[in-house]
Amino acid sequence: MGPAFYLSLFEMSWGQKNRQRFDIVLKPDEKFISAYPSFQFRLDFIRKIVDIKGYCNELDQIFMKQKNVFLKSLPSKLESITLEKNSDTVNVYPTADPDCNSIEIVLGAKIIEIKNCLVDLLEVYETLFSKWYSKFLPDDFVKQTSELLVRLENNILPNIIPDETLCGKPADFAPILNASSLYRLGLLIGDKKLETEDLTRRKAMIERLTAKAFEVSFMQRNFNDWQKGVNDGSSG
Repeated sequence: MGPAFYLSLFEMSWGQKNRQRFDIVLKPDEKFISAYPSFQFRLDFIRKIVDIKGYCNELDQIFMKQKNVFLKSLPSKLESITLEKNSDTVNVYPTADPDCNSIEIVLGAKIIEIKNCLVDLLEVYETLFSKWYSKFLPDDFVKQTSELLVRLENNILPNIIPDETLCGKPADFAPILNASSLYRLGLLIGDKKLETEDLTRRKAMIERLTAKAFEVSFMQRNFNDWQKGVNDGSSG
């Protein structure tokens, strides 16, 4: 899915008082005990499997000759998201549970081992998912995303990827979503602090353009499939 999910989770973490905390919720019935890895752990793992560094390097190369300062700054803004290493803590609650303190001490002492086991498990799942969805992203995914970012910067629907034809081709869901997420990041942590009203207006505009692009691109793809069927004689 590219960096869109990473950025979405990053924004969600802004409201957390402690992004380094593993939360364990105890229940009388063991079946209902739950545990949640820290935002830091989740972000760090997603950053690796998405290859944020490689994505930023490729996007930076594409925008190297771009005169627009805002667009040129986007790769560095994405890569600048930093995570604290090896500072995770464990929080067990409710504190009224008599086992709370003991569990918290034991898990806190073994947090590194627990994280390593989680990484091993997630890597197995990531390998499986990669096989199942190996064709989800187009080969020129970063290039497509850059084309849509240029359209967003000019307040144009991010629904068309330029090609050798006059009309171009409908954009896929993933490039549209990633272009919108990255542009949004640029607005939220931009070098120039926008006034609240201006920021709200600009974000709302990007969200409307993105929503409409999903709709129009879907309709374009359906029409193209229908037209191809007509030309092939397989559609009435």
